[in-house]
Amino acid sequence: SDLHALQTLLPSQVLPANALATALAVAAGSSVVFAAVTALVQRDGKRILAFSGIGHAAAVLLAIGCGGRDSLAAGAFYLGTYALANAGAFVCLHVLQGRGTASLDALAGSGKQKPLITALLCLFLASLAGVPPLAGFLAKWNVLQVAFVRGLAHDGAPALAIAALLLVVTTAV
Repeated sequence: SDLHALQTLLPSQVLPANALATALAVAAGSSVVFAAVTALVQRDGKRILAFSGIGHAAAVLLAIGCGGRDSLAAGAFYLGTYALANAGAFVCLHVLQGRGTASLDALAGSGKQKPLITALLCLFLASLAGVPPLAGFLAKWNVLQVAFVRGLAHDGAPALAIAALLLVVTTAV
């Protein structure tokens, strides 16, 4: 795997077998918790999406930390689905806000004023949250699958499985 190729370049005393995977898992786990807590206190839709982007980046980081082609494919698929859903959500918020603000209070009643855009926003947000059967769910499922397989393997890094659990817990933010 690509992660193992990097580890073979350095002596095992400098980079133990699972050190890089563990470091990436810790970075991903702390990022996803930071993103969730920070997003929860926001009152502006665009800021919420921006902070949740940190959590979504952590999912890609988690996939990279697993090493191997399947995990890189999972990370790439996650990044693609996130980019499409997030761009769609930002466009919908821009249309709904008009020249005003994207505060959550200002979005009240948008379902009656612009029902199609509001429905699309809900669809994009549901995909970002990982609601089945949307693409965001499939992307998170793939990342979780490789993280659990690698993290719980005989020689795996348990921190990957822990970071995957944090991703599941904070997934709706």
